[in-house]
Amino acid sequence: MPESHWQSLETILADAPRADFRIRLRQELERSIAMTTIGTPVAASTLTPFVTTVDVDRLIAFAKQTFDAQEVRRKLTTDGALHCLVGLGDSLLMVASVPAGDSETRASLHVYVPDVDVTYRRALDAGAASMHAPQDKPYGARDATVKDYAGNLWFIATRRPGVEPPVRMRTVTPWLIARDALGLIDFLKQGFGAIEVGIHISPDGRLLHAALSIGDSVLEFGEADGVPPAAFYVLAADPGAVCEQALRAGARSVSHREIWVEDQRSGTVEDAWGNIWHVASDMPFNPR
Repeated sequence: MPESHWQSLETILADAPRADFRIRLRQELERSIAMTTIGTPVAASTLTPFVTTVDVDRLIAFAKQTFDAQEVRRKLTTDGALHCLVGLGDSLLMVASVPAGDSETRASLHVYVPDVDVTYRRALDAGAASMHAPQDKPYGARDATVKDYAGNLWFIATRRPGVEPPVRMRTVTPWLIARDALGLIDFLKQGFGAIEVGIHISPDGRLLHAALSIGDSVLEFGEADGVPPAAFYVLAADPGAVCEQALRAGARSVSHREIWVEDQRSGTVEDAWGNIWHVASDMPFNPR
């Protein structure tokens, strides 16, 4: 990915919302999301980031070395693709292989860790590129940003002592960054019943930061041009009804193959921004 695309993400970080907004956002989310920390047993949630890469084992090795991630389960599908579930704290990340030359799906992930400085150094030792070194922020966190070899962006953060704890989310929170992010937010409200729990817009009408809850999960938002679309696994009691709702909101149906279906009800849609949403009644080979 051109370096200018990631520089645009740094512009978002530089325009981070004011401390009072972040505090309100934290308080609102705390009313609906339980406190989780590194070390909590991994469990499937409503929303799971889905990353595809040519070298699955290399990405998993990076996550293990940097975040003490654990490989939960892996499966080789009938068409030769490798699917792995990776646990980071209480959260899951799905990683699947794609042939060399195929398009890879990347993610932007917000990860809270006990010590951002230690994790940042571990990420660099594991081969990540620094986007910005650890910095104290006015909203009560110290954070850093790295990009792994596959182009995934990791926003790493630690709560500063003596400051009111930030939003109580799962260990890993996906961050969707897109052009016309406000339109994407409207789509998710209509298509997936997402609930707005915080939003901050600049005087010129540009989205600086927002958060939506989808089921028991939180999705953060920023706005920038040139950022590749992402993919997610969405758990729903009635995947067909959810897909129909997403189609009415403007998504298009994507023909799914056996690797998405497994032994469960499922469907796949693509929104107008190119993000892929695999909707299913359960995670494939879900840990229990």
